[in-house]
Amino acid sequence: MCLLYFTLYNFIYFLKSIYKIFLQKDNEMRIKCPSPFKWILIPVLFLQIGFAGTYGDITIDGDLSEWKITDRVNIPKNVPPTLANDKILYARYSDTPEPTYIFALKSPVEIGADTTFWLNTDKNENTGYKIWGTYGGEEFYVNIYTDGKPYLYDGEPFGTYIGEIEDYAYNDDKSVLEFAIPASMIEYPQEGVNLLVDINDQIFLPQYYSEGEYEISNDPVTLPQRSDFSKRVAIVYSETTKNHFFDVNLPIQKAYSQLFMAMQYQCMMAGIPFDLLTEDDLTDVTNIKDYDALIFPYFAYVPESKFDEIYNTLFLAQYYYHIPIITAGDFMTNYDDGSPVEGDAYGHMKQLLGIGRVDGDGPVSITLKAADTSNPAMKDYASKETIIRYDYNHWYNYFEPVSYESKVQPTDTLATQTVSGDKAGTYDAVLAVTTGARNVHFSTIEYMGDTNLLWSILQWSVYGDEEPVALKMGRFKNLFISRNDMDQSQEIDEVEKVDGALLYLLEDWKSKYNFVGSYFINIGNNPPDQQTDWSYSEPLYRAYIDLGNEIGTHSYTHPHDTNVLSDEEIRFEFDESMDIIAAHLNPTWRDESVRGGAVPGAPESLDTALKIMQYLDYLTGGYSGVGAGYPGAFGYLTPYTTKVYFSPNMSFDFTLIEYGVPVWNEETQSWDHIPLTPDEAEQYWQDEYHSITKHASLPIIHWPWHDYGPTTGVTEEGKYSLEMFENLIKTAYYDDSEFLTSIDAAFRIESFKNSSVSVERVSQDTIEIEVNGYDLGKFALNLNTEGKVISSVDGWYAYNENSVFLDEDGGTFRVNLGTSPQSVTHITSLPMRASLIWLEGDGRNLSFQFKGEGKVIVSLAGNKENYTVTGADRTRAFHRHKRGIKHGRSSSNILELFFDTYGVHTVSITEN
Repeated sequence: MCLLYFTLYNFIYFLKSIYKIFLQKDNEMRIKCPSPFKWILIPVLFLQIGFAGTYGDITIDGDLSEWKITDRVNIPKNVPPTLANDKILYARYSDTPEPTYIFALKSPVEIGADTTFWLNTDKNENTGYKIWGTYGGEEFYVNIYTDGKPYLYDGEPFGTYIGEIEDYAYNDDKSVLEFAIPASMIEYPQEGVNLLVDINDQIFLPQYYSEGEYEISNDPVTLPQRSDFSKRVAIVYSETTKNHFFDVNLPIQKAYSQLFMAMQYQCMMAGIPFDLLTEDDLTDVTNIKDYDALIFPYFAYVPESKFDEIYNTLFLAQYYYHIPIITAGDFMTNYDDGSPVEGDAYGHMKQLLGIGRVDGDGPVSITLKAADTSNPAMKDYASKETIIRYDYNHWYNYFEPVSYESKVQPTDTLATQTVSGDKAGTYDAVLAVTTGARNVHFSTIEYMGDTNLLWSILQWSVYGDEEPVALKMGRFKNLFISRNDMDQSQEIDEVEKVDGALLYLLEDWKSKYNFVGSYFINIGNNPPDQQTDWSYSEPLYRAYIDLGNEIGTHSYTHPHDTNVLSDEEIRFEFDESMDIIAAHLNPTWRDESVRGGAVPGAPESLDTALKIMQYLDYLTGGYSGVGAGYPGAFGYLTPYTTKVYFSPNMSFDFTLIEYGVPVWNEETQSWDHIPLTPDEAEQYWQDEYHSITKHASLPIIHWPWHDYGPTTGVTEEGKYSLEMFENLIKTAYYDDSEFLTSIDAAFRIESFKNSSVSVERVSQDTIEIEVNGYDLGKFALNLNTEGKVISSVDGWYAYNENSVFLDEDGGTFRVNLGTSPQSVTHITSLPMRASLIWLEGDGRNLSFQFKGEGKVIVSLAGNKENYTVTGADRTRAFHRHKRGIKHGRSSSNILELFFDTYGVHTVSITEN
């Protein structure tokens, strides 16, 4: 077909050339041709119209939708090209079906006579015609005549007529003109052409010809196309920005890594897997083309040697691939030495995001409030709801949309900031800005790092107007990680009355709340006072493990400042201590051989954390929260690390009771640390818990406490109370939290990051979701069903009204939505920490295997008396009525299966 097409085209082109021999042009620009040939060549001209109008992927039809941003030659500076869209000039070379230069012009006025395209075909300003005796070096020009047709001339004004531009088209109101010039008509330029344009002799492109000519290359721009359509975002770690983050004189800073991890945590809540990129990754567009969003925790400082490459990549990401950018504060305003970018330092930010900085101030008090709650990203907030308050020592920045001539970049204010001080007032704080994609900008880093705003914004940016599908690391409402630092474990005289007594509490809490956690012990290296008596401690810690808890290292000797340790001392404290623990207790969690650690004493630096982590499978370190890092610092410290790090986002019990919480002193203008009573500490924890879980989606609560707190801290010292500990556990339990160990959470984060989710909307009520990954048996797909429920899942029988439960390796799930669940036999609930291995069913019968313990709930398709169950320790069946969403009450037969011991269970439910 291609050969036939080109043969026919060449034949028509040959006839067309013969036709031109007979063309003559008189002074009135009217075409003359000997009469006999006119009638012969009319069919040729008709065929020419049918075949000559398409060049590559551009059709000359007056419609600009086929043109790409890479074809635009008049890219404006310091303003989004989508805002500067009243004067648009496209140009490109095409060798299909013949060498041709094609042009498109969009004008703010009707394109009329004396509109001119000046062509410098040798790209030499010293040859050809000089416009006004000064600009260019033009060999040819195209001029629009009074009849609206474009004609080609040589470069001198009123120069020699060459020919009519036959392939051209306007739109309806003549604000758009497209045309094509065969390269043969302008003597086949070897290096492309340079271009200057004027519209009606009134509007000039560029506005000042002294700015230089536009360049059109003979090498068409070819960019890689997106090949992976799974939902995935990238978080960019800027080493350059990190080196300027807060105090550049403190190389031990870990704050940027905490912010970097807080972004990872927001991705987890959004249910969108992520990759971690470096600045080097931004120098090649191939590395970013497949992402659904780029997250920059903070990206003010950029290596000068890579600045242009990085900016060109981000420009294509925004305007060619339409990838949203989500960031905070200044963006690409400074080089790596701290100096501002030349000219308008905010120019690149303005071009990409359509906003620029106006002002800022501090220290002040700030109240961040919800603004446009009609935006899907803010739908869980009430209008003017307070999101967060900062008292006293805080700074703010204020950004506003850029302007272009009489237009202002459209924005949507998602949140406002009301500030005190000399510049008191209310300003925009979080802006949604659509330039090339759905971008969101937080005016300060804290607004992005300290709140639960980002995860819903991510879903809006990635899914647009569609309802999101979220990959969740659990089937419950919250994930609760309990970290216990067993400081007394090396005190030989304290172990029994502290850690022995703690076992009884853990047994009680496991029985009442299914509570488990991670317990980090010290070995002790100062006998006779500080050492471990393994004849007592080994069976004690094994009893901890049998309850489902994990044992890790809190170091060998509990140094109070790990930052001052030598490399060898770090190896001794964490590597050797873990070796001893593993030798006595391996495995240290269920059937897993793991090496987990918790940093003792003062918060460790980034460098110290990385040194410790080389000996462990994960690390939990110093507290990170509002005002001291960023809450939700869970994930990977840098793009180069492969092990998960956790920062507690709740206060240590010691901090509340003994060290004291920070309280602002107006008199001294500083923070005082005020110890709390047990009742005050209990309320403080409750407030922290509710702050973490408010407006969250499967949040992670990382709670640090000590072995002595609920034991000797209650019975001997009287500083603590048992209620402050148990009531927090009780609150989490009744709030549908899943209690898990640190290593369990680390495994889930690793699996989440390395998973992929693809979503296809088959119809309004049918969604096909493909999930690829490993160790996904504790995961779920959460659907925002908006007034509907999951009615059924084709060939899959583990789901509830809004979540599909996954097995270990995921798969493809065709989910059907409706007003009520279909009556099929399916699992509706699995126990905490249980991993679904496989499942088979036919809608009536069901078989499955899982690892864990506890209660499984199954909804039966038929009468409960007609089923036989194997594999469970015991069962209980009952009939449950439930109010439906739209159709009153519904009913189902419920089967509860109980598994008393941890292990792999294979279950069969068969209808008789």
